[in-house]
Amino acid sequence: MSRTVSRRRFLFVGATAAGALLVGWRRSPAETALPYKGARDEPQELGAFVRIVANGDIIIGARGCEIGQGVMTSLPMLIAEELDVDWGRVRVEQLPYGYVETDKGASNRYGDQGAGGSDNIPSGWKDLRQAGAVARWLLVQAAAKRWDVAADQLRTNSGTVIARDSRRLGYGELAAEAAALDPPKDPVALKSPDQFSIIGKPTRTTDAKAIVTGQAQFGIDAYLTDTLFAVMLRCPHLDGGIGNLDDREARKVPGVKDVIVVDGPQPGDPIEGVLATGVAVLAE
Repeated sequence: MSRTVSRRRFLFVGATAAGALLVGWRRSPAETALPYKGARDEPQELGAFVRIVANGDIIIGARGCEIGQGVMTSLPMLIAEELDVDWGRVRVEQLPYGYVETDKGASNRYGDQGAGGSDNIPSGWKDLRQAGAVARWLLVQAAAKRWDVAADQLRTNSGTVIARDSRRLGYGELAAEAAALDPPKDPVALKSPDQFSIIGKPTRTTDAKAIVTGQAQFGIDAYLTDTLFAVMLRCPHLDGGIGNLDDREARKVPGVKDVIVVDGPQPGDPIEGVLATGVAVLAE
């Protein structure tokens, strides 16, 4: 089975009762929000990449599937870089799988969430940085409106908007006003590598403590009632196949429910899913 995942639909900006700014890429009309511990009306679902709380706390959602490659840290770093915040004030929250059905087929409200091929950073390099840049743009616009000055006369640094006369406003002070603004129609300019203060810098793994204490949950930790387990033996040769299969003895083993041939790509076809033809045994 294959699915065509459409590209990012539109930018979502909204405000909550807690006076927070949310910016994220959305692919579903259903409105959800990144929860914040302590909010008066705490949303139940995570639905945005960035949330800025009135006290200046920054919460960034990590969309990547963490299997030890560090995307729980690295992907939020892309957003934080363009948002121009102090990484020490950032709290990372794992986003759930964002699969949704739309009138145009299967999609994902957060963008690519797969793991494999070492492509999390390349695939999120522009999209996630843009999400952070847009949040920063809104905050600067809010400050410009409050001070009645041109936005190009303002700069940001570590979660603060700064005017030429040295006036300062923290992101938390501007969050509610920024949330009321319309997002930019065109992509926002991104930083050049020489301006990076977070990307490429030594950074502690966000979820290291959870990993070493066994609190982190991985796919292997998930068990559902009546789940069957699959073991697959693949053809040792790419483009290889199965000449014949005698599964009669395997099916007699207690607990075995089915034996399935999984076809691989045909010779010359691109490898887009299954790597090679194999035989899977499903059992209790």
